[in-house]
Amino acid sequence: KAKELWESKTAEDAKKTPTVTVSGKANETIDITEELLGSTVCVLHLQSNHNCQIKFNVGKVAKVLVEQCNDCTVTIGPNCSVLTSTVEVWKCNRVTLNAQKEIGTVQVDLCQQANIIFPDENCLDQVVQAAVEVLDVRFTQSPQSNFVSGLKQMRQQLDNDNPTDKEQQLQSLEDPTTQFISRRVNGKILTEKVVRLVNDFPSTLRENSEFISKTKTGEKDLKELSQNVRKFLGGDVETKKELDEKEGALGLTPSLETPEEIAASRAEAKRLKGNEEFKTGSVNQAILHYTESLLIIQSAAVYANRAACFLKVGELQKALDDTEECLKMDPKYVKAHFRRGVCLMELERYEEACKAFASVLEFEPNHKQAKSSLATADMKRRRSSAKK
Repeated sequence: KAKELWESKTAEDAKKTPTVTVSGKANETIDITEELLGSTVCVLHLQSNHNCQIKFNVGKVAKVLVEQCNDCTVTIGPNCSVLTSTVEVWKCNRVTLNAQKEIGTVQVDLCQQANIIFPDENCLDQVVQAAVEVLDVRFTQSPQSNFVSGLKQMRQQLDNDNPTDKEQQLQSLEDPTTQFISRRVNGKILTEKVVRLVNDFPSTLRENSEFISKTKTGEKDLKELSQNVRKFLGGDVETKKELDEKEGALGLTPSLETPEEIAASRAEAKRLKGNEEFKTGSVNQAILHYTESLLIIQSAAVYANRAACFLKVGELQKALDDTEECLKMDPKYVKAHFRRGVCLMELERYEEACKAFASVLEFEPNHKQAKSSLATADMKRRRSSAKK
Protein backbone atom coordinates (compact mmCIF):
# COMPACT_ATOMS: atom_id res chain seq x y z
CA LYS A 1 0.00 0.00 0.00
CA ALA A 2 2.73 2.48 0.96
CA LYS A 3 4.62 1.61 -2.22
CA GLU A 4 1.52 2.18 -4.35
CA LEU A 5 0.91 5.54 -2.71
CA TRP A 6 4.55 6.55 -3.22
CA GLU A 7 4.60 5.51 -6.89
CA SER A 8 1.29 7.18 -7.70
CA LYS A 9 2.41 10.32 -5.89
CA THR A 10 5.75 10.32 -7.71
CA ALA A 11 4.02 9.86 -11.05
CA GLU A 12 1.63 12.70 -10.28
CA ASP A 13 4.54 14.95 -9.29
CA ALA A 14 6.29 14.13 -12.56
CA LYS A 15 3.25 15.25 -14.53
CA LYS A 16 3.07 18.59 -12.75
CA THR A 17 6.75 19.40 -12.23
CA PRO A 18 9.82 18.32 -14.21
CA THR A 19 12.14 15.95 -12.36
CA VAL A 20 15.92 15.87 -12.25
CA THR A 21 17.09 12.40 -11.26
CA VAL A 22 20.46 11.37 -9.87
CA SER A 23 20.54 7.57 -9.84
CA GLY A 24 22.81 4.55 -9.85
CA LYS A 25 25.81 6.30 -8.30
CA ALA A 26 28.20 4.53 -5.93
CA ASN A 27 31.08 5.67 -3.72
CA GLU A 28 30.93 9.24 -5.00
CA THR A 29 30.67 12.79 -3.71
CA ILE A 30 27.97 14.49 -5.74
CA ASP A 31 27.34 18.24 -5.83
CA ILE A 32 23.88 19.28 -6.96
CA THR A 33 24.63 22.35 -9.09
CA GLU A 34 22.43 24.99 -10.66
CA GLU A 35 23.61 23.76 -14.04
CA LEU A 36 22.33 20.25 -13.24
CA LEU A 37 18.98 21.57 -12.01
CA GLY A 38 18.42 23.87 -14.97
CA SER A 39 16.40 27.06 -15.10
CA THR A 40 12.98 25.49 -14.43
CA VAL A 41 11.93 24.63 -10.89
CA CYS A 42 12.06 20.85 -10.60
CA VAL A 43 11.74 17.92 -8.21
CA LEU A 44 15.15 16.58 -7.18
CA HIS A 45 14.94 12.76 -7.22
CA LEU A 46 17.85 10.84 -5.67
CA GLN A 47 17.34 7.20 -6.58
CA SER A 48 19.22 3.92 -6.03
CA ASN A 49 22.51 5.46 -4.93
CA HIS A 50 25.01 3.66 -2.68
CA ASN A 51 27.61 5.00 -0.26
CA CYS A 52 27.46 8.55 -1.63
CA GLN A 53 27.81 12.03 -0.18
CA ILE A 54 25.19 14.16 -1.93
CA LYS A 55 25.37 17.91 -1.33
CA PHE A 56 22.67 20.38 -2.32
CA ASN A 57 23.54 23.95 -1.38
CA VAL A 58 22.68 26.09 -4.42
CA GLY A 59 19.68 26.42 -6.65
CA LYS A 60 15.95 25.99 -6.24
CA VAL A 61 13.78 22.84 -6.29
CA ALA A 62 10.14 22.09 -5.56
CA LYS A 63 11.02 19.25 -3.19
CA VAL A 64 13.53 16.46 -2.64
CA LEU A 65 12.74 12.75 -3.03
CA VAL A 66 15.20 10.13 -1.76
CA GLU A 67 14.36 6.61 -2.94
CA GLN A 68 16.06 3.25 -2.39
CA CYS A 69 19.40 4.74 -1.36
CA ASN A 70 21.75 2.95 1.03
CA ASP A 71 24.62 4.28 3.16
CA CYS A 72 24.21 7.79 1.77
CA THR A 73 24.30 11.24 3.36
CA VAL A 74 22.15 13.92 1.77
CA THR A 75 23.00 17.45 2.87
CA ILE A 76 20.49 20.26 2.41
CA GLY A 77 22.63 23.37 2.74
CA PRO A 78 21.55 26.78 4.05
CA ASN A 79 21.84 28.52 0.67
CA CYS A 80 19.52 26.31 -1.39
CA SER A 81 15.75 26.63 -1.63
CA VAL A 82 13.15 23.86 -1.27
CA LEU A 83 9.92 25.64 -2.22
CA THR A 84 7.49 23.20 -0.59
CA SER A 85 9.85 22.73 2.36
CA THR A 86 9.35 18.96 1.92
CA VAL A 87 11.84 16.08 1.82
CA GLU A 88 10.54 12.53 1.28
CA VAL A 89 12.61 9.43 2.05
CA TRP A 90 11.35 6.02 0.92
CA LYS A 91 12.68 2.48 1.23
CA CYS A 92 16.20 3.47 2.23
CA ASN A 93 18.69 2.01 4.70
CA ARG A 94 21.33 3.81 6.73
CA VAL A 95 20.56 7.12 5.06
CA THR A 96 21.33 10.40 6.79
CA LEU A 97 19.51 13.62 5.96
CA ASN A 98 21.67 16.53 7.13
CA ALA A 99 19.26 19.48 7.05
CA GLN A 100 21.22 22.66 7.68
CA LYS A 101 18.07 24.75 7.49
CA GLU A 102 14.43 24.44 8.50
CA ILE A 103 12.47 21.80 6.61
CA GLY A 104 8.70 21.95 7.02
CA THR A 105 7.99 18.24 6.53
CA VAL A 106 10.33 15.27 6.42
CA GLN A 107 8.36 12.17 5.37
CA VAL A 108 10.12 8.83 5.99
CA ASP A 109 8.50 5.57 4.82
CA LEU A 110 9.52 1.90 4.70
CA CYS A 111 13.10 2.45 5.84
CA GLN A 112 15.30 0.20 7.96
CA GLN A 113 17.34 3.02 9.47
CA ALA A 114 17.07 6.74 8.80
CA ASN A 115 19.00 9.51 10.52
CA ILE A 116 18.03 13.16 10.48
CA ILE A 117 20.29 15.97 11.65
CA PHE A 118 19.05 19.50 12.35
CA PRO A 119 21.05 22.46 13.71
CA ASP A 120 18.53 22.95 16.54
CA GLU A 121 14.94 22.28 17.56
CA ASN A 122 13.67 25.42 15.80
CA CYS A 123 14.49 23.77 12.47
CA LEU A 124 12.16 20.86 13.27
CA ASP A 125 8.62 21.44 12.06
CA GLN A 126 7.34 17.89 11.63
CA VAL A 127 8.76 14.47 10.85
CA VAL A 128 6.18 11.95 9.63
CA GLN A 129 7.10 8.25 9.56
CA ALA A 130 5.48 4.99 8.48
CA ALA A 131 7.03 1.51 8.79
CA VAL A 132 10.46 2.83 9.79
CA GLU A 133 12.46 0.42 11.92
CA VAL A 134 14.81 3.01 13.45
CA LEU A 135 14.50 6.79 13.16
CA ASP A 136 17.30 8.73 14.85
CA VAL A 137 16.83 12.52 15.06
CA ARG A 138 19.68 14.70 16.34
CA PHE A 139 20.26 18.40 16.96
CA THR A 140 23.88 19.55 16.73
CA GLN A 141 23.38 22.65 18.89
CA SER A 142 21.01 21.10 21.43
CA PRO A 143 21.91 17.42 21.81
CA GLN A 144 19.78 17.15 24.95
CA SER A 145 16.77 17.12 22.63
CA ASN A 146 17.96 14.18 20.50
CA PHE A 147 15.43 11.38 20.23
CA VAL A 148 15.06 7.92 18.70
CA SER A 149 11.76 6.66 17.34
CA GLY A 150 10.59 3.95 14.96
CA LEU A 151 9.09 0.48 15.17
CA LYS A 152 11.89 -1.01 17.26
CA GLN A 153 11.49 1.60 19.99
CA MET A 154 7.68 1.40 19.86
CA ARG A 155 7.71 -2.40 20.20
CA GLN A 156 9.95 -2.09 23.25
CA GLN A 157 7.55 0.46 24.74
CA LEU A 158 4.62 -1.91 24.18
CA ASP A 159 6.55 -4.72 25.87
CA ASN A 160 7.23 -2.46 28.86
CA ASP A 161 3.65 -1.17 29.12
CA ASN A 162 2.05 -4.57 28.29
CA PRO A 163 -1.45 -3.13 27.63
CA THR A 164 -4.45 -5.45 27.47
CA ASP A 165 -4.83 -4.79 23.73
CA LYS A 166 -1.13 -5.30 23.03
CA GLU A 167 -1.65 -7.60 20.04
CA GLN A 168 -4.07 -5.16 18.43
CA GLN A 169 -1.70 -2.25 18.96
CA LEU A 170 1.22 -4.27 17.60
CA GLN A 171 -0.76 -5.14 14.49
CA SER A 172 -1.58 -1.47 13.94
CA LEU A 173 2.06 -0.58 14.55
CA GLU A 174 3.27 -2.96 11.85
CA ASP A 175 0.72 -1.72 9.31
CA PRO A 176 2.71 0.23 6.66
CA THR A 177 -0.14 2.73 6.33
CA THR A 178 0.01 3.67 10.03
CA GLN A 179 1.74 7.03 10.42
CA PHE A 180 3.41 8.73 13.37
CA ILE A 181 4.26 12.40 13.60
CA SER A 182 7.06 14.01 15.67
CA ARG A 183 6.98 17.74 16.38
CA ARG A 184 7.36 20.32 19.13
CA VAL A 185 4.31 20.69 21.38
CA ASN A 186 4.43 23.15 24.29
CA GLY A 187 8.21 23.19 24.24
CA LYS A 188 8.60 19.40 24.09
CA ILE A 189 9.06 17.01 21.18
CA LEU A 190 6.21 14.51 20.99
CA THR A 191 5.79 11.51 18.71
CA GLU A 192 2.11 10.69 18.23
CA LYS A 193 0.08 8.31 16.11
CA VAL A 194 -1.82 9.96 13.28
CA VAL A 195 -5.53 9.16 13.34
CA ARG A 196 -8.20 10.00 10.80
CA LEU A 197 -11.24 11.89 11.98
CA VAL A 198 -14.73 11.27 10.64
CA ASN A 199 -14.07 13.63 7.71
CA ASP A 200 -10.72 11.83 7.03
CA PHE A 201 -8.77 14.85 8.28
CA PRO A 202 -5.42 13.69 9.75
CA SER A 203 -5.03 14.52 13.44
CA THR A 204 -3.87 12.98 16.72
CA LEU A 205 -5.81 11.78 19.75
CA ARG A 206 -4.37 14.65 21.80
CA GLU A 207 -5.56 17.24 19.26
CA ASN A 208 -8.94 15.57 19.04
CA SER A 209 -9.32 15.63 22.84
CA GLU A 210 -8.44 19.33 22.90
CA PHE A 211 -10.99 19.97 20.17
CA ILE A 212 -13.65 18.04 22.13
CA SER A 213 -12.97 20.15 25.21
CA LYS A 214 -13.31 23.40 23.25
CA THR A 215 -16.42 22.14 21.47
CA LYS A 216 -18.15 21.20 24.73
CA THR A 217 -17.34 24.64 26.13
CA GLY A 218 -18.78 26.20 22.99
CA GLU A 219 -21.95 24.11 23.25
CA LYS A 220 -22.46 25.20 26.85
CA ASP A 221 -22.00 28.85 25.90
CA LEU A 222 -24.43 28.43 22.99
CA LYS A 223 -27.12 27.01 25.27
CA GLU A 224 -26.73 29.83 27.77
CA LEU A 225 -26.78 32.45 25.01
CA SER A 226 -29.88 30.94 23.42
CA GLN A 227 -31.71 30.83 26.74
CA ASN A 228 -30.78 34.42 27.59
CA VAL A 229 -31.90 35.70 24.19
CA ARG A 230 -35.23 33.91 24.49
CA LYS A 231 -35.77 35.34 27.97
CA PHE A 232 -34.88 38.83 26.77
CA LEU A 233 -37.39 38.57 23.91
CA GLY A 234 -40.07 37.35 26.28
CA GLY A 235 -40.33 33.85 24.87
CA ASP A 236 -40.20 30.57 26.68
CA VAL A 237 -36.85 28.95 27.37
CA GLU A 238 -36.15 26.36 24.66
CA THR A 239 -36.30 22.73 25.55
CA LYS A 240 -33.15 20.63 25.47
CA LYS A 241 -34.47 18.90 22.34
CA GLU A 242 -34.94 22.23 20.53
CA LEU A 243 -31.47 23.37 21.56
CA ASP A 244 -29.93 20.08 20.47
CA GLU A 245 -31.60 20.37 17.07
CA LYS A 246 -30.24 23.90 16.59
CA GLU A 247 -26.78 22.88 17.75
CA GLY A 248 -26.82 19.92 15.40
CA ALA A 249 -27.75 22.18 12.50
CA LEU A 250 -24.76 24.37 13.39
CA GLY A 251 -22.45 21.35 13.50
CA LEU A 252 -21.93 21.57 17.25
CA THR A 253 -22.82 18.01 18.16
CA PRO A 254 -20.37 16.36 20.56
CA SER A 255 -17.15 15.07 18.97
CA LEU A 256 -16.01 11.47 19.07
CA GLU A 257 -13.44 10.76 21.72
CA THR A 258 -11.92 7.32 21.26
CA PRO A 259 -10.08 5.82 18.26
CA GLU A 260 -12.77 3.12 18.11
CA GLU A 261 -15.56 5.71 17.88
CA ILE A 262 -13.70 7.66 15.21
CA ALA A 263 -13.00 4.51 13.18
CA ALA A 264 -16.61 3.30 13.45
CA SER A 265 -17.94 6.67 12.31
CA ARG A 266 -15.51 6.85 9.38
CA ALA A 267 -16.45 3.33 8.28
CA GLU A 268 -20.16 4.15 8.53
CA ALA A 269 -19.72 7.35 6.51
CA LYS A 270 -18.02 5.40 3.72
CA ARG A 271 -20.71 2.71 3.84
CA LEU A 272 -23.40 5.35 3.39
CA LYS A 273 -21.50 6.85 0.46
CA GLY A 274 -21.40 3.39 -1.07
CA ASN A 275 -25.16 3.03 -0.63
CA GLU A 276 -25.74 6.39 -2.34
CA GLU A 277 -23.52 5.47 -5.30
CA PHE A 278 -25.20 2.07 -5.66
CA LYS A 279 -28.65 3.66 -5.75
CA THR A 280 -27.58 6.01 -8.55
CA GLY A 281 -26.08 3.16 -10.56
CA SER A 282 -22.43 4.10 -9.95
CA VAL A 283 -21.53 0.55 -8.99
CA ASN A 284 -17.75 0.85 -9.31
CA GLN A 285 -17.75 3.92 -7.08
CA ALA A 286 -19.90 2.03 -4.59
CA ILE A 287 -17.33 -0.80 -4.59
CA LEU A 288 -14.60 1.75 -3.85
CA HIS A 289 -16.46 3.22 -0.86
CA TYR A 290 -17.40 -0.19 0.52
CA THR A 291 -13.78 -1.31 0.22
CA GLU A 292 -12.60 1.80 2.08
CA SER A 293 -15.14 1.05 4.80
CA LEU A 294 -13.92 -2.54 5.13
CA LEU A 295 -10.31 -1.39 5.39
CA ILE A 296 -11.32 0.52 8.52
CA ILE A 297 -13.71 -1.98 10.12
CA GLN A 298 -14.91 -5.32 8.78
CA SER A 299 -18.68 -5.55 8.67
CA ALA A 300 -21.05 -8.30 7.55
CA ALA A 301 -23.43 -5.75 6.04
CA VAL A 302 -20.71 -4.07 4.00
CA TYR A 303 -19.40 -7.41 2.72
CA ALA A 304 -22.97 -8.25 1.66
CA ASN A 305 -23.38 -4.87 -0.04
CA ARG A 306 -20.09 -5.18 -1.90
CA ALA A 307 -21.07 -8.69 -2.99
CA ALA A 308 -24.20 -7.21 -4.59
CA CYS A 309 -21.98 -4.74 -6.45
CA PHE A 310 -19.62 -7.44 -7.68
CA LEU A 311 -22.62 -9.41 -8.92
CA LYS A 312 -23.79 -6.35 -10.86
CA VAL A 313 -20.47 -6.05 -12.69
CA GLY A 314 -20.07 -9.80 -13.28
CA GLU A 315 -17.22 -10.38 -10.80
CA LEU A 316 -18.69 -13.66 -9.62
CA GLN A 317 -15.75 -15.05 -7.65
CA LYS A 318 -15.24 -11.77 -5.80
CA ALA A 319 -18.95 -11.64 -5.03
CA LEU A 320 -18.84 -15.23 -3.75
CA ASP A 321 -15.81 -14.45 -1.58
CA ASP A 322 -17.62 -11.49 -0.03
CA THR A 323 -20.74 -13.49 0.76
CA GLU A 324 -18.58 -16.07 2.51
CA GLU A 325 -16.78 -13.39 4.53
CA CYS A 326 -20.18 -11.99 5.48
CA LEU A 327 -21.48 -15.37 6.62
CA LYS A 328 -18.39 -15.99 8.71
CA MET A 329 -19.33 -12.87 10.68
CA ASP A 330 -23.10 -13.43 10.61
CA PRO A 331 -24.26 -16.97 9.63
CA LYS A 332 -27.89 -15.82 9.64
CA TYR A 333 -27.44 -13.03 7.08
CA VAL A 334 -30.20 -14.01 4.62
CA LYS A 335 -29.17 -11.71 1.77
CA ALA A 336 -25.67 -13.14 1.85
CA HIS A 337 -27.02 -16.72 1.60
CA PHE A 338 -29.18 -15.69 -1.36
CA ARG A 339 -26.38 -13.84 -3.16
CA ARG A 340 -24.08 -16.77 -2.51
CA GLY A 341 -26.65 -19.01 -4.21
CA VAL A 342 -26.83 -16.68 -7.22
CA CYS A 343 -23.02 -16.68 -7.54
CA LEU A 344 -22.82 -20.47 -7.30
CA MET A 345 -25.56 -20.98 -9.88
CA GLU A 346 -23.84 -18.58 -12.32
CA LEU A 347 -20.60 -20.49 -11.72
CA GLU A 348 -22.51 -23.71 -12.56
CA ARG A 349 -21.97 -25.14 -9.09
CA TYR A 350 -25.59 -26.18 -8.87
CA GLU A 351 -25.49 -28.53 -5.92
CA GLU A 352 -23.86 -25.87 -3.73
CA ALA A 353 -26.34 -23.30 -5.06
CA CYS A 354 -29.23 -25.51 -3.97
CA LYS A 355 -27.81 -25.66 -0.45
CA ALA A 356 -27.39 -21.87 -0.36
CA PHE A 357 -31.00 -21.24 -1.43
CA ALA A 358 -32.19 -23.87 1.04
CA SER A 359 -30.36 -21.95 3.78
CA VAL A 360 -32.35 -18.86 2.85
CA LEU A 361 -35.60 -20.80 3.25
CA GLU A 362 -34.52 -22.08 6.64
CA PHE A 363 -34.56 -18.49 7.91
CA GLU A 364 -37.35 -17.15 5.67
CA PRO A 365 -39.64 -20.01 4.51
CA ASN A 366 -41.77 -17.66 2.37
CA HIS A 367 -38.85 -16.11 0.45
CA LYS A 368 -40.29 -16.25 -3.11
CA GLN A 369 -37.03 -15.59 -4.95
CA ALA A 370 -35.24 -18.27 -2.97
CA LYS A 371 -38.00 -20.81 -3.75
CA SER A 372 -37.88 -20.02 -7.46
CA SER A 373 -34.08 -20.00 -7.56
CA LEU A 374 -33.89 -23.28 -5.66
CA ALA A 375 -36.19 -24.91 -8.21
CA THR A 376 -34.09 -23.58 -11.10
CA ALA A 377 -30.81 -24.64 -9.49
CA ASP A 378 -32.19 -28.11 -8.74
CA MET A 379 -33.39 -28.52 -12.32
CA LYS A 380 -29.97 -27.51 -13.69
CA ARG A 381 -28.29 -29.82 -11.19
CA ARG A 382 -30.33 -32.79 -12.42
CA ARG A 383 -29.68 -31.94 -16.08
CA SER A 384 -25.97 -31.59 -15.41
CA SER A 385 -25.92 -34.95 -13.63
CA ALA A 386 -27.79 -36.60 -16.50
CA LYS A 387 -25.23 -35.39 -19.05
CA LYS A 388 -22.45 -36.96 -17.02
